[in-house]
Amino acid sequence: MSSESIRKWLAVSGLFVLILALFPLVAWFRGEPIFPDVEDQFLRQPTVKVAPSETGPWPRAVVDKAEFRFGQLFEGEEATVSTQIQNRGDAPLMLVPGKAVCDCEFVDFPLAPIPVGESAEIKINWRPRPGSESFEKFVVINSNDPKQPEIRLAILGSALQAILKSPQEDWDIPEVLENRPTEFVGSIMSPLREDFSIESIDSGEAPIDVRVERVARVNAETPQGERPGNRLIISLRPEMPRGSFRYPIRVVTNIPPLRGQTLAPNLPGQEIILYLTGTRRGPFRFLGKGWYADQNTLSLGTFPAQSGTAVKLLLFCEDDSVPDLHLLEIRSSDPDLHFSHRRDDSFRGKGLKFDLDIRFAPGSSPRVRKGLDAAKIWIKTSHPQCAEVEFLCDFTAI
Repeated sequence: MSSESIRKWLAVSGLFVLILALFPLVAWFRGEPIFPDVEDQFLRQPTVKVAPSETGPWPRAVVDKAEFRFGQLFEGEEATVSTQIQNRGDAPLMLVPGKAVCDCEFVDFPLAPIPVGESAEIKINWRPRPGSESFEKFVVINSNDPKQPEIRLAILGSALQAILKSPQEDWDIPEVLENRPTEFVGSIMSPLREDFSIESIDSGEAPIDVRVERVARVNAETPQGERPGNRLIISLRPEMPRGSFRYPIRVVTNIPPLRGQTLAPNLPGQEIILYLTGTRRGPFRFLGKGWYADQNTLSLGTFPAQSGTAVKLLLFCEDDSVPDLHLLEIRSSDPDLHFSHRRDDSFRGKGLKFDLDIRFAPGSSPRVRKGLDAAKIWIKTSHPQCAEVEFLCDFTAI
């Protein structure tokens, strides 16, 4: 292409770019959205504004009641209040629902303009979310009254949970014992009634047993303070499988349905689901530098691949019912990790102790074993209930 052709091509391209750039500039001067789709989705308010007449006549909105004190409600409960809005102006009053900065919704709202001298009813339904703190929020009604383009209705109240459990989150087992049941104790109460009770408990196929004890006082951070409740003693059976678990426990209570609430068929009262969580690691425990029990990972750190590295890890078997326990094989998904081990027969603690030597072979090629690429290590044992122990090994060989 000649230099003259290149100059013509550049001139045409520049003119085309200039025309494209003028479109948003013209739209900006005309007051139109520059990028309609983006602006509609992210910039525009989701409510409709009602523009009053510029020359009159104008309506005048008079609210019968602008503040609603719902008092104390419970999670799942509903309450409905109403107010009258009268038009004392000289033109029809137009109202449009606006934003609601609370858990409210309009259940009755005038769709047609309100004639001069007449009024209309507005109903608001509130279903509170749980929270012990009192609060004040509001709903907005947009109008064509030039002196009240936004009519705010205040919502005051507080929300409580009808059924309280302690702990409040998942019921986590810090350590599952071997060869004997592991117990966990939690409690359930209700600020609604003194005769709160548990009607039934269902833990499905989970390897757990649940016992309920009625207690005179259960501490709860509610305005009612301590109240009668129930203590749940949960026992995990020792034959439960190894690994992480999250068992649901369905608890049916004698709390009746609240206002606006319906229960599932055949349920005598409200139901809550507790989750029992934890990890059973089995009879084996590791100890040593670079061992992270919460991640089930041995970290070798960063080292030169040419010189390699070596660490010692202690392996304890807390189950003393297998006195002739042996480690049969240790293997890894990384070919340059090598192992040796010996049983420490001089150990006088509970169970058995093994010394493990783990080394990365000197002169191996550099690599990074982190996260999902961490090396896996398997230890085959002669334990009748735990034939294999698995953990991760991460390192950076440079």
